[in-house]
Amino acid sequence: MVALGRVVLTRREKRVCRHCGEGGELLLPLAAAIKREVPSFNGSAPDVGNSNEAIKKALQDLLAERKLPGQVEYNLTEHEHLYRVEAVPMKICTLHFPGAQSVSEEKLIQATRSSMDSEYSRQSAKTFPKYGLYPIYRELGHLRASFGTPVAKPETNAGCEGVDLTIPVNEGAIYLWAKAEWSGNQVLSAKELDDALGMKTGEVANGKKFDKSLVEVQKAYGMHGHIQTHMDAAPDFIDDATNVTFKIAVNEGPQYRMGTVEFKGFSIDDAATLGKKWALKSGEVYDQSYAGRFLRAEAAETLSRIANERQSQGKSMPNLGARETPNRQTLTVNLTIEIKN
Repeated sequence: MVALGRVVLTRREKRVCRHCGEGGELLLPLAAAIKREVPSFNGSAPDVGNSNEAIKKALQDLLAERKLPGQVEYNLTEHEHLYRVEAVPMKICTLHFPGAQSVSEEKLIQATRSSMDSEYSRQSAKTFPKYGLYPIYRELGHLRASFGTPVAKPETNAGCEGVDLTIPVNEGAIYLWAKAEWSGNQVLSAKELDDALGMKTGEVANGKKFDKSLVEVQKAYGMHGHIQTHMDAAPDFIDDATNVTFKIAVNEGPQYRMGTVEFKGFSIDDAATLGKKWALKSGEVYDQSYAGRFLRAEAAETLSRIANERQSQGKSMPNLGARETPNRQTLTVNLTIEIKN
């Protein structure tokens, strides 16, 4: 029986990848069928001519010969010629994750079923674990967790016609935080960056916490007018230890200054009152955190009154937002604080 799902022919005379045997050859029924239409076929597909349509026809004819349902569809990707049999359900019936210990197999199954397409695709089965399952391990400090080649076989249990899918797991060690090594920073010292990062030596190197901590570092730069700071973080593992150091290269970007502030959607009197209370003057170093503090403190009385008035009138609460408009030529930020009814 011909394998259903995806058939991939690589471009520019590379060998066939998926649906291949140990020697890189096509499964014989597919190769023989294609050669009937394209005698020169050698396991790769050219980018020119009508060979791709001929291959599509050969695969469709093979389905008809085997009395198998489905329609062969062809797509050209950046690196591959992709042939897929559509309109044939291949539901993932059962899932297995051998090697799972720190994370239960049940949790991995639940995460897969909630996020990955229930219809089997070899490509999805190969790529999904990196984006859908690795973050679970990364949060637990398994920073080098990896997943083996998925193995699919026909489901034989009654009640489900589809695929039994196995994805091996190599959890690796749980890494502990050692330190951050900063480079490129000038405005903030390494200690100030460490304090903003908030990661503690000896704690589990929680990847999710680390991501949030980098946001806090960006906020620290924002208080000094550097609202376009970028960071590249790379782990430095010591193979015979379970500690990890992150080398973080900082691009601080230019320093911005305060431009104008506009209070939009307020009454004329309220806008004037808030404008007088606004303390970050034009030309001063822009503090990205100031607007939030202003709304919680100086503007609190005005905003509370507006909310009470709307409530007494049976109106919904207003939506309040602050919008930055940076000017890269003048290195200034104009700010709009708006009430949207």
